[in-house]
Amino acid sequence: MADTYNLKNISQTAKRILRSELLIPARVIDVILDESHPEFDKYGKWLAIGAIKYTILGKSTKASSKSEAIAYPLHSHIKHIPLKNEIVLIVSAASENQQSSATSNKDYYLDIINIWNHPHHNAHPGLNVNPSLGDDFQEAADINPMLPFEGDIIVEGRQGQSLRFSTGIPNKTPWQGTTGSPITVISNGQVSTDEGYTYITEDVNQDFSSIYLTSNQKIQLEPAQEFSLFSPQATKVYEESQFLASSNRITLNGRDSIIGTATNDIGLKSSNMYLEASSNLIADASRIQLGARNTQPVLKGDDTVALLKSLISELRSLGTVLTISASPTTVVNLADAGTSLVERAISLEGRLEQIKSKKTFTE
Repeated sequence: MADTYNLKNISQTAKRILRSELLIPARVIDVILDESHPEFDKYGKWLAIGAIKYTILGKSTKASSKSEAIAYPLHSHIKHIPLKNEIVLIVSAASENQQSSATSNKDYYLDIINIWNHPHHNAHPGLNVNPSLGDDFQEAADINPMLPFEGDIIVEGRQGQSLRFSTGIPNKTPWQGTTGSPITVISNGQVSTDEGYTYITEDVNQDFSSIYLTSNQKIQLEPAQEFSLFSPQATKVYEESQFLASSNRITLNGRDSIIGTATNDIGLKSSNMYLEASSNLIADASRIQLGARNTQPVLKGDDTVALLKSLISELRSLGTVLTISASPTTVVNLADAGTSLVERAISLEGRLEQIKSKKTFTE
């Protein structure tokens, strides 16, 4: 391996950088988060968002504002806003005034020093017994860090959120799968514990909301409902790639449309199900089944009405003849009406099979 990738060389380089004070540890005194901050205008207005006031580590945190310096976020694409009394590393680099002055630099801060090895906060009290973490941040005792597995990349929020890029490791990971096959887990909120310093893993049944993107992992999800009309393979045994979302409520809002397709099955089940459409509700299939014992075909509305109208018309004609007073022609008229009714009844009977739906069946 090339010398530039030798771990010993990298370690020695890091030590030289620290000795040369290119990276200076500093304590966060204040953070500019919005335009309401009293020094928002002073430090560049919107350029100041995320900037920190700091003192060099070891100096008194009670120093006057004149001894407090300003540092801006080093990274533009990832924001990791420190809390008051957390420790960061300060580096000096080019400023926005480089075009007018080649030596124009300003201070930037790198990531937060992981003093307590915990994502919730890493504030160090220094000389203060009860250090402030900020105006709005609430310290919690039941936020747990995520237990890592070999090779994991994990991003953790301060309130129990996490993004894990991992794989399946038999008898270790909470999901089963082949080692080396990728899985991505997004989790928001976690199981409440009495010890916020112990390491935990995601729990698809207990976390507030979670999304699993699998390759061949089996997820131990307990479904809210069990199907009776068909039997989809449960997530506990399904070994193909899947997108799994679990939460108390899942909302999909398509400003234009929502498209869902599947080669085989789409299953929906709940205690109550509502389908509404402001214009048209369309369902089509080679066979539409309503109810579990769907052996009876439904009747076609227009054809049924047309048949009944024909029958009613014949009955009305017969009734008219029957209401005429007795006369030599009454018997003749009655016979003619009876003959017509019989002929029409035979014709209508032949149409009965035609008014039954060939696609939609019910109980």
